[in-house]
Amino acid sequence: MRPILGAHVLAWGEFGVDIFFIISGFVMIYSVSRANATPSPYLFMEKRLVRIAPMYWLMSVLMVIGLIIRPGIFNSAVLDTGHVIQSLLFIPHFHPGIPQAVMPMLVPGWTLTYEIYFYLLFALFISSGSIGRFVLPSTAIIVISVIAVHLLPGEGAIARFLSNPIALEFVLGMAVGLAYLKGWLASRRIAPFAAFAAFALIVFCSSVDSRLWTAGAFSALLVYFAVSSSIKVRPGMHLLLQALGDSSYSLYLSHIFVIGMTTMIWKRVGITAANSSYLSATSYILLCTILSVIIGFVVFRYVERPITGIARSLLAARRERYSAVVTGRS
Repeated sequence: MRPILGAHVLAWGEFGVDIFFIISGFVMIYSVSRANATPSPYLFMEKRLVRIAPMYWLMSVLMVIGLIIRPGIFNSAVLDTGHVIQSLLFIPHFHPGIPQAVMPMLVPGWTLTYEIYFYLLFALFISSGSIGRFVLPSTAIIVISVIAVHLLPGEGAIARFLSNPIALEFVLGMAVGLAYLKGWLASRRIAPFAAFAAFALIVFCSSVDSRLWTAGAFSALLVYFAVSSSIKVRPGMHLLLQALGDSSYSLYLSHIFVIGMTTMIWKRVGITAANSSYLSATSYILLCTILSVIIGFVVFRYVERPITGIARSLLAARRERYSAVVTGRS
């Protein structure tokens, strides 16, 4: 649909990734600081992996099955053993079907690879206090980025992954989180208007190449002013927003399947990029959005939540057995 709506219009949606990284940095600083006790690096990584890995692995396996049954069902997806293994292990590598793109088989998972990278660095310094948890991981991300640019082979997937400025958006997110914890917030009177202005700037600059200093910086301002405003919503709207938030991860991972199926239906009825119109393109986007939200919630309710619960129970049981063994030896 890019030829119909234009690259700039579709680029507006890309800043969602920038907001996602900002919020991720914010949540890490906030959640650990508000915890009753600082978790160990191992326990922190275990909890984060339980949160993201099972569903990501499941969706990746479903994609493999889909490619076996019907090759070409997913745009640019390639069934390659090395590609599949590296994707499941969150190892940055070039996508065999997308030239020069460092992406896993389940393309939305490229952000999760950065999440794992960020979690590892954050876990190393998780016990260093509220300021240290911001300064030390931030310094590590910057230093690693500089090393990747100047010392690693520029054509390699790892170098390209580590030198991507988008990783610095985690730093911006942690800065917002630290400001929130310290009470360095904007006036509640101007914050909602400032948040709207930041959103407008993101949209306006969506086609500018310097992503960090446009979408990244403005996304940080958007989140900062949003948490400063403390806007109250009606109970019904609150429940709706909470449902969307709870199911957002399932929506993120499953929407590529919805888009693939909707595209197949569109082609079946004879609508392609060559003969499409603004009306059909807009209808396509609306249908994909509505179906993605609905299916995302269903997947969360009946797949993600049970699977995550089982994984947590298994790990908790393992910790209890380990604790019992250690206690018995002492």
